[in-house]
Amino acid sequence: FNQKKCVSFAVLSISTNSAIKSSGQFFLSKTFLCFYSSNKPQLYLVLPYFVIKRVEKANTTNNNIVSLIITTYHKIKLTFELFSVRQQVNLICSTLKDQLKGNISKMSMSKAFISNLSSEELLVSNTISKKCLGEKYGYIKSKKTNEKAKTKYWLQYFSEYGRNLTILRTPTFTKLVRIGLPNVMRGELWEICSGSIYLRFLNQGYYEKILEKYAGHVSLSTEEIEKDLNRSLPEYKAYQTEEGINSLRRVLYAYSFHNPELGYCQAMNIVASVLLIFMTEEQVFWLLTVLCDRLLPGYYSVNMVGVIIDNQVFESLVLKYMPAISEHFKKYDIQLSIVCLPWFLSLFINSFPLSLAFRVLDCFFLQGPPVLFQLGLGILKANAEKLLRAKDDGEVMNIFKNYFATAEDQVMTKNLNTNILLMKFNALLLSSLRDYKSVNYDLILKMRKSHQFRVVHSIQLYKKRSDIRDLKSTHLFNNDDLSKLYDQFYTSLFYGRDESTHATGNEKMDLMNFQVFISQIASWASSPSSSKLDRNALVGFNFLNRLFNFFDKEHRGYLEFQDIVDGIGEIKFGGLLSHIDMLFHVHDTNDKGYLSREDIILVGESLLFLCRKMEGDQHLSAVSDLMKEAFELADEIRKEKE
Repeated sequence: FNQKKCVSFAVLSISTNSAIKSSGQFFLSKTFLCFYSSNKPQLYLVLPYFVIKRVEKANTTNNNIVSLIITTYHKIKLTFELFSVRQQVNLICSTLKDQLKGNISKMSMSKAFISNLSSEELLVSNTISKKCLGEKYGYIKSKKTNEKAKTKYWLQYFSEYGRNLTILRTPTFTKLVRIGLPNVMRGELWEICSGSIYLRFLNQGYYEKILEKYAGHVSLSTEEIEKDLNRSLPEYKAYQTEEGINSLRRVLYAYSFHNPELGYCQAMNIVASVLLIFMTEEQVFWLLTVLCDRLLPGYYSVNMVGVIIDNQVFESLVLKYMPAISEHFKKYDIQLSIVCLPWFLSLFINSFPLSLAFRVLDCFFLQGPPVLFQLGLGILKANAEKLLRAKDDGEVMNIFKNYFATAEDQVMTKNLNTNILLMKFNALLLSSLRDYKSVNYDLILKMRKSHQFRVVHSIQLYKKRSDIRDLKSTHLFNNDDLSKLYDQFYTSLFYGRDESTHATGNEKMDLMNFQVFISQIASWASSPSSSKLDRNALVGFNFLNRLFNFFDKEHRGYLEFQDIVDGIGEIKFGGLLSHIDMLFHVHDTNDKGYLSREDIILVGESLLFLCRKMEGDQHLSAVSDLMKEAFELADEIRKEKE
């Protein structure tokens, strides 16, 4: 969350049907009152200030302890015994008071927002009215799932430990999530676990506004979205109808316009199509935002750098925990990334049967990215014997394909020295979270950083080779020359005063970036950073402007790398007649087909600018002679016409 403001050691007590007491760290951030325990039972509380209804100071016999009783919106009483010096405790109390005052407007907003949440409706009327696709088209059934029993457990939990924005996470909360969320509560609990519910509360109406603002707009992202709509979970009934397709279209369109730099990437449609079964469009929009920005940064970008880094991290973990498999794959040149990249990118949605993929998402939104690595390691361990006999990628893929297809089968599993019959998926979940508990968020962040530079460099090198290979024409440039031009092109974009990066990720060079570029490759070019607005600087700017327009054959207002190669190639490899033709077109104002007297003067000024760094004054007489002959020729032509 945001930066901590006040911190204290504390003991949290909650008096319910089963009283709980735990010690840990209490702190106030800009928007939340937080507590997490340092011992068992592990409690985790993130309480927005606007759902705090009452704060009281309780009397204590110990002067070094201050007891705060906080009553939440749902009338749950939380007692915090703060152990700290008096000055720090006073600071906490005054800060808390200020934050509560600052959230009064949000308190009035919260009542209507909370009343529309599924958990509230279920407790009041045992029905829900949210408009998710699952409520209309049905939920995907799983073997041996008792929805009524799971719902009953959650309603009991809500009564004891709060719900939605006031919920206290206890060990029971984690257990209930891991055994699988009830369909009617899944969407709300996903946004609670991920934190997207707070964004939705603070930005009410934003989703509708962005749809309205960009209604009818077309972009490269919307074109890509249209291609993928009918490939998004086609087996689910809702996506065989216009209603389901339109719902998915609106969410993906809205996100692409909300975050134009990222726009849309394949696999986002798969994830969004699953979320819509359990959530409203607005809920999905904000959960996608959290997913792309915080949980899986870089996964759904143009180059998918995030998922490539995580694949490198996963391969390092396989080497650490399963060196025999790692060596075997290396021996037979089996590419683990080919198999595993789709697992991570689709969050196992395209791997497990859908009813089990939902449970992967349950754990993912609760515990974050480490779950993906833990499950991946668990899957390799479960198939270790078969994998060590595989000799190529095809065999490995068939092993996993069969494993996922039979994930709902019953298997005998050893647990606490006892053999028990479990669904294969449950056995996987149990062993993965237990055996790879050390693969936590801190470790993943550390490993991501260690792989990031190498992966990003590799992607950039691949893109560079690909872009150069895809050029329609290279003139007479060799690969080294093209490589240098490419590097300078992107360096100029990065360091130009007006960075011009198109929303789709395709880099475009504007006039200011072009001036930076030319100044780095030609000694005659004035640097655009020059603040000396003398005659030479003005002539230079005008000439570069004309040269930019000459390079821009399509009159788009920007240059791509191909335009630069064509333009520089014409200058470097063109003959005398080609250079004269270029000089003519660069100075032919308004494309008249001839040079006026004013245009000829501009030609002279440009030539003097280009030659100004030459030694001696020989170029002066040459330019003067050219101008004189041009004017004389122009006079002769005019007389002939008269």
